[in-house]
Amino acid sequence: MRKGRHVTKECFILRVVHLFLLDNG
Repeated sequence: MRKGRHVTKECFILRVVHLFLLDNG
């Protein structure tokens, strides 16, 4: 995890889902 930004598991999941949707679309 990079310090300076508060990245939660939800945010990480949202990014993965977004990339997944872009890959399918």
